[in-house]
Amino acid sequence: MAYTARESETRTAAKAAIELGHRCGSPRLADWSSISLGFLEVSVGDYTEAIAAFEPLMARFGQVPGPPEGGCGGSNRKSADNS
Repeated sequence: MAYTARESETRTAAKAAIELGHRCGSPRLADWSSISLGFLEVSVGDYTEAIAAFEPLMARFGQVPGPPEGGCGGSNRKSADNS
């Protein structure tokens, strides 16, 4: 909805989904709605609201599984010169 200029509908749907995720005790259910809301706010130039929409996602960056510290093991790879 955000990319079709339906701002009011996007905000209403995203906020309802975010609230539902929190009520269910599963804030991750709200992730895509938070992304949609943040995308909308960036699209209309309201960067303060975009940051507010993205904040719950950014707050979990340290908790999200991913590659180990230092990347994906690039230092363990053989270079093309040393193969």
